[in-house]
Amino acid sequence: NEVSVIISVSNDSIYFPTCFESVLNQNFQDLEIILVNNAENNIDKLIGQYCEKFNDVLVVNDLESAINEADGKYISFIDSNDYLNEGMIEKLANASEKNDLDITMCQLTSHDDLTNEFDEDLHDLSLDILKGLEKDVFNRDDIIDVITRIYSKPFNKLFKSSFLKDNE
Repeated sequence: NEVSVIISVSNDSIYFPTCFESVLNQNFQDLEIILVNNAENNIDKLIGQYCEKFNDVLVVNDLESAINEADGKYISFIDSNDYLNEGMIEKLANASEKNDLDITMCQLTSHDDLTNEFDEDLHDLSLDILKGLEKDVFNRDDIIDVITRIYSKPFNKLFKSSFLKDNE
């Protein structure tokens, strides 16, 4: 598998079907799915229903196990209340491969469940925080300048698996 998608399944299981389907609907098909069951309530039946739809699904109980079990060259992390645009994995994987990147990041969009509106302009979710920087690919020396600007959550990023495993 080229990409391992690790989905952290928590108590907000109402969103899990949309999340899982968004991974299945990726136009990049060389995926494995690893579910981390973090739910305090019993959603094993729900997880089981969705595992039947896709042959390459592994269920583990903690994030460390998920990373260690991941076979993909790259790893993506999402929460069960997130979903992916259909081209996200492909775009990030292609950029990672082309530039030999350890971490690749894309823009986030916030969705309001009540109004069904999308907001791409939230400052901490937008790539606008990187405006003014001269390049798209950053090396080790750039990190001090860049690291404090980027959104710290992992769900808009693709990580090289060896980078995560080598650095624990």
